[in-house]
Amino acid sequence: MQDLQEIIKEIKIQKTFYSKEKKRLKEEISKLPRGTIQKKVISNKPYYYLLYRNKGKIVNEYLGKSAPKKLEEQIAERKHLQKELKPVNEALKILNKLKV
Repeated sequence: MQDLQEIIKEIKIQKTFYSKEKKRLKEEISKLPRGTIQKKVISNKPYYYLLYRNKGKIVNEYLGKSAPKKLEEQIAERKHLQKELKPVNEALKILNKLKV
């Protein structure tokens, strides 16, 4: 019986950890810009656009003749954080099925 209580305690600790991690990742993701940067070549000149969805529609936002490095880094960071979030969500899904 003691072992079962220890297992239940450990599951609760894991749920708390993953819940906090999910919240942290979502907060960080929400601070970063959405979308991707697209390069279009018109008359042999490059033009950069930020593409993202807004209320179901695709928005093309003109960035200029060169892509801002800071924006590229922020978008890469967002994608990285989204990849980190997937296993956290999967772990929470499994832990929630245990109904502890």
